[in-house]
Amino acid sequence: MATKCDHALEYAVEHQLLANVLVCAFGNRYELPCMLVAHTELPDPPGFYAALQGGRGSLVDDLVKKCVPVEVCFRTPEARVYFDTLVLKKKKNFWINRQVLLKYPTTVQPIEQRSSDREYVPDHIRVLARLSREGATDWCPVLDVGDGGASLVYPAARPFLQIEPGAMCQVQFSLDGGSAVGVTAQHRYTQQLSSNSVRLGLQFRVDAMSPEAVKAFRQLLAEIGRVRLTRSFRHTLRKFFK
Repeated sequence: MATKCDHALEYAVEHQLLANVLVCAFGNRYELPCMLVAHTELPDPPGFYAALQGGRGSLVDDLVKKCVPVEVCFRTPEARVYFDTLVLKKKKNFWINRQVLLKYPTTVQPIEQRSSDREYVPDHIRVLARLSREGATDWCPVLDVGDGGASLVYPAARPFLQIEPGAMCQVQFSLDGGSAVGVTAQHRYTQQLSSNSVRLGLQFRVDAMSPEAVKAFRQLLAEIGRVRLTRSFRHTLRKFFK
């Protein structure tokens, strides 16, 4: 039983970071935005409280009753962090504060931002990707992307993820719901992030692409970079004048 708080989680609770609780259960996939608000105090068990951005009281009851693991994801200035945990209970007066008690995780998986050869994708930019393989129909978040490759986060239950390193595939990228741009890529690794999510590492094969496709993709990269800088500036200004 985990009784200590990982340093990344300690930072997130201290700064009351926004997070996402992912639930894959009862035949559905639920994403519950939340804020990490406080550590527990006795007589509560070791853990931390998260304030859900919405209701979902009956879903929380089922998660507690059936001990269903959930994934928590948040971003620090240095990394995106994933871990599995359990919802232990609702806080008193849940209908007002929407807070739930989460158990300290036993394992935390941080994904540090890569060096400048790739565009780091912050949460306020919607860059999605989709593998063009049998059974791959869902768009997934992009962690980072550049001329050389990208890393994506996919649901762990997808059967097509059982692909060998070196396998070739086609990948489509989209920025803010715009037109998809296709890239030829080679699978490099699959990294388990939690019971619900895996990270796919891809290396692009520009030698297998037409000049037109390479040009379109590099234009997309330039646009992602421009949008990241613009929105990051606006985001900073909003926090400064808050």
